Amino acid sequence: MTLITQEENACGTCHKRMLDKDSVHGPAAVWACSTCHDPDSVPNKYRLKSEEAELCNGCHVNKMEDFKSRYFAHGPVGAGLCTVCHDPHASGHPSFLHGKPNAVCLACHEGLDQGTHVVRGVGGKAHPLEGPRNPLDERKTFSCVSCHDPHGGEAQYLFVREVKSSFALCRECHPK
Repeated sequence: MTLITQEENACGTCHKRMLDKDSVHGPAAVWACSTCHDPDSVPNKYRLKSEEAELCNGCHVNKMEDFKSRYFAHGPVGAGLCTVCHDPHASGHPSFLHGKPNAVCLACHEGLDQGTHVVRGVGGKAHPLEGPRNPLDERKTFSCVSCHDPHGGEAQYLFVREVKSSFALCRECHPK
């Protein structure tokens, strides 16, 4: 594949701002738009070369194998709709998300941030849904994905680390 610049690419003139983010997806970063888009498609030019999941999984084979190994799939993953959560071009958020993890989750799971999503603890306080450092990964702040795997899991509620029950999930961070 020959690397070209934005100025040399027909898409670059109009779509340069699309890539003006902290992280740019591989093909988009090198203006290899035809990796995913078909410039000869009719009647609409630049349609995707194949269905979304097939297109994404063509490069992200390891991810698809991981997703298929789980007992439960998150709805968009099961339907092959990667771009519901991820931007295929560029993002200013981790994992090419459309926004912060909680904002992406709450776009579909409305209201879970209201009231007590998680059982109240012994002190009567609700479990935080965001803010403090994630005890399972100190590099990240706590969010929905601290407890729930956004792609799938071994339990109906898609708990992280292949955990199958809510009590076992609590014990991941609170061993006593």
